[in-house]
Amino acid sequence: MDTMVDSDKLPFMRSSLDESESRLLELISECSGRVEGRTKLMKLVFLSEYYNPEEESLQTDERMGVFDDFVIYNHGPFSRDLMDVFDSLKEDGFIEEETELTFTGNRRKIIQLTKEGEQTVDELDLENDIVSTTVSIYGESSASTLEDRSLSLLGITPEE
Repeated sequence: MDTMVDSDKLPFMRSSLDESESRLLELISECSGRVEGRTKLMKLVFLSEYYNPEEESLQTDERMGVFDDFVIYNHGPFSRDLMDVFDSLKEDGFIEEETELTFTGNRRKIIQLTKEGEQTVDELDLENDIVSTTVSIYGESSASTLEDRSLSLLGITPEE
C-alpha cells in the first residue's frame, strides 16, 4: 500500500526559506543554537534591526532589514511578523520550544534549533555581521535586562 507523504510536514523537503526565516534561524544559531525564551528572542531581533553599536543608540533604518513591524507592547518592542515566522519555523520542525525547570523551581522556555534547523543553517552558510555583533554584545544578557535596555534606548520607562 502506497503512503502519500505531505512534504509540508518534512522540513528537509521544504524548497526554500524566505529571508526572515533564514535570519531568525541565523540569530538562534549565533546564540549557540539556543535562546532562553521568546522575550529574549524578541529583544535580540529588535536590537539586530535597530541598534547601532558604534553610536550606542537606535537608528531608524533597519540594519538586519527583515522585521519592520515592531510596536511597544507589555514587555517592550514586539513584532507580530517575528512571531508568525517563529511559529512557522516551529511548526515545520526547524526549531523547538521546551520548558525547563530552573534550580530555583521556576519554569522557563528554551528555544533551540532542531537537527534539521542546524543542518539548514549550515547549508545556508549565512554570515551577517549585524546579527553576530548584536549577539556578541547582548547574547549573554537575560530577557529582563534586554527588555530594560530596549526601553531605555527608546526613552521609555517600564511604567509607560
